[in-house]
Amino acid sequence: MYKVIKLELCDLEGYITDGKGGVSRTEEYVVPEDLSVNDLLGGIEERYGESLSDNTEFFNSVFILATVKKHVDNKSLLVLKQSSTSLNASVCRINEICLYLDKDYHNTRYLNNNQECD
Repeated sequence: MYKVIKLELCDLEGYITDGKGGVSRTEEYVVPEDLSVNDLLGGIEERYGESLSDNTEFFNSVFILATVKKHVDNKSLLVLKQSSTSLNASVCRINEICLYLDKDYHNTRYLNNNQECD
């Protein structure tokens, strides 16, 4: 059995404005039924989480809201801090995370109606 997990990835401005400003990206992944949202987010945090050397680096953090599709009342938030201060650091990190997830899970964007998950 499978379920769909929806991820909303955004930078600080995108998170504050609920996607109306800044950078935001929404992806949906088909995952095994026994994979919890917390396990998925924990894997992302283990791979991409960093500790901050000072508070100014918080501005390049990536915010990930995760929900199981059809269960939108249960949202989980993960804030990935990163030490980079470059201008587009959060955009690059969002793209890296999506590429990482595309390797292990089926992105619903690429599935058509006749295709099944392995």
